Amino acid sequence: RHERLCFNDDIQGTGATVVAGILAALRQLDLPVSALAHQRILIAGAGSAGIGTAIALRNAAARCILKNNMNFAQLTKEAASKFYILDAHGLLAKDGAFDWDQFTPDQQSFAQDFDVPNLYRGQTLTQLIPKIQPTIILGLTAVPGLFSSEILQLINQYCPQRPIIMALSNPTSKAECTAAQAYSCSDGRAIFASGSPFPSIEFNSKILTPSQCNNMFIFPGVGLGASLSKSITISDSMLYAASTACADSLTQDELDRGQVFASVTRIRQVSKQVAIAVIEAARAEGLSQLDFDAIPDIPSFVDSKMYFPHYVPLYQSPYDI
Repeated sequence: RHERLCFNDDIQGTGATVVAGILAALRQLDLPVSALAHQRILIAGAGSAGIGTAIALRNAAARCILKNNMNFAQLTKEAASKFYILDAHGLLAKDGAFDWDQFTPDQQSFAQDFDVPNLYRGQTLTQLIPKIQPTIILGLTAVPGLFSSEILQLINQYCPQRPIIMALSNPTSKAECTAAQAYSCSDGRAIFASGSPFPSIEFNSKILTPSQCNNMFIFPGVGLGASLSKSITISDSMLYAASTACADSLTQDELDRGQVFASVTRIRQVSKQVAIAVIEAARAEGLSQLDFDAIPDIPSFVDSKMYFPHYVPLYQSPYDI
């Protein structure tokens, strides 16, 4: 990232997209952005996407409460204590670990200190949920049905607020649970998003619209904003700006339907807002090489650079032989 203008969409893009969804979910709960620092986050999946998402959420949690004279590194360490990440063998934890040396440094950073006592390597979802009482649960395992009815009911029972449930594995056949399962096992309380689309659900005479948490909400705007700003790199601050812009793009109607991402039909408008935020972030960090004096109106500038795929119809000449 410091040699080429690039970012890893599987790691950074997924992370930024999930951050956007969580920020929008906090809006659904009438909570401020700073409430992210107080969420307990359970992540099933410790691969590149799972750990990348954890890093993005941890950094966002630290960033949203960062003030003058605060140590960002210390804030991220404190934030990491509220993350509980599982792989195929259960909870990643130093205590009781038979495979500690096989953990990556990033995995180890989430496995050393927890804000809940008596956690050890290998604990399962059913063992952890009553102990940690997670407010957010994310699935990035590609294990269909991992979030069983028992798991979803436990989450609903022990979550002190409306649970935020994201089954992010693609396609729908690999999803950890369906939207219908999340809603029915939580008495309609769940705020749900998935990697692939699920249809709207009628529950207790109310239409609930699950959101699609897909990187398409982030990477086009990040790429456009980074290239137009002539940034020398794509920083974490630029990615966080993309997340907040994506979360802020929801209309009140979309929020009322329970969505945490904008409707896909508005993806072009969302991408524009993300691109503008990325340009402004690059400018604020001094990373942009763009001559802003020559561009007084950034939204119009972004508009002028967006490609619209409108094609002229083709007709075969009657004289072709």
